Amino acid sequence: MDSVNIAVIGCGWVCEKVHLPALALDPRVHIAGVYASVDVRTAELAERFSVPRFNDLDALLKSDANAVLITTPPTSHYNVIKSCLLAGKNVVCEKPLALAHADAIDVVKLADDLNLTIQRCMSNRHRPDVALMKDLVGRGAIDRPQSLRATWFKGQGIPRTSRGLECGVIWHLRVHGDALRGRP
Repeated sequence: MDSVNIAVIGCGWVCEKVHLPALALDPRVHIAGVYASVDVRTAELAERFSVPRFNDLDALLKSDANAVLITTPPTSHYNVIKSCLLAGKNVVCEKPLALAHADAIDVVKLADDLNLTIQRCMSNRHRPDVALMKDLVGRGAIDRPQSLRATWFKGQGIPRTSRGLECGVIWHLRVHGDALRGRP
């Protein structure tokens, strides 16, 4: 694909500080618009990045965007991904794809059945040290990792689900270990 027309769902910190600035710098990317359930936030980012604003999810799904970047809270990922895929959109989603492994498998299978692409944001995957570890594990040169040591440096505190459950650092970062094992 030479260029992509991408819409963004979710206008939180990672969208504002990471994704929109990166997308705006790439000449191959056209930002079709942004949408979030918080209208004020959506309006602010649409104005700051000079992109259109969608008033609702249905309008975004009916747009000419051929891909959608999902940066909403993890509890919404499964349903939002499914809606996007069923609308014929390729999907890039912040981690994790879903809270349950079976749901992640479900959306990966749906994307495959619809001949669409689904990808989770995994910036660490492309780091040389992580790629080397995956290669070594994959070739059997070292045993599969049995433990994980992680540190949390996020200023906003411990991530929580919409049900108020503490997710904690292991829940939030476990997808990096899942990627080493080849899980979605």
